[in-house]
Amino acid sequence: GVTVTNGMYAGWPPVEKFTATITDESESATFEGSISFASEYRAFYPYQTELRDSMGFFVFNMPQVQKYVDGSFDPNSAPMVAVAKTGENLKFKNLCGILALRLSGDEAVKKVTFIGRDENGNAMPVSGTYEVNPAVEGDPELRCLRGVPSVTLECASEVALGSASSVPFYFVLPPATYSSFLVMIETMNDSYETKAAVLAAKEN
Repeated sequence: GVTVTNGMYAGWPPVEKFTATITDESESATFEGSISFASEYRAFYPYQTELRDSMGFFVFNMPQVQKYVDGSFDPNSAPMVAVAKTGENLKFKNLCGILALRLSGDEAVKKVTFIGRDENGNAMPVSGTYEVNPAVEGDPELRCLRGVPSVTLECASEVALGSASSVPFYFVLPPATYSSFLVMIETMNDSYETKAAVLAAKEN
């Protein structure tokens, strides 16, 4: 579902949940719900009960725990926003990017944790409480209000790795420049492995 607000009231406008039934891959969907008439509507995906609309900014949660999806990313961890005038369609914009981490070996993975670092080696926020102005022209910018320096990808069941080919694990991350990062891998036998990587800048 998506959260839709009409922005008619000062302070904390009411938000409503709109839902859609999607049976196949499509670039569009029809959402059903009800909200009072307004000249402009703002929407946030995915629906969050704790989402707030404060002075035109959405205040929302970037989850610290994401679900592993075979061959893809957790759609409920990938926020999007849209703004439309009355009678217009909502055109959603992505707020985050995707990191594909490819692992190989002879273990079965239970969870993988990502910690990004800046050029000084300091941990950077990758989850927590953020705000965004959905009505800004161009690409909306995220602002971290209360950040958490890690995000964990949890597997509902074991994900077996192979030595012949790698298995991709997809993280949804806020836009940032990561100079290095740490990855902590927990396997089904409760063993842990930590890997570090330094990212080299490339000139275009």
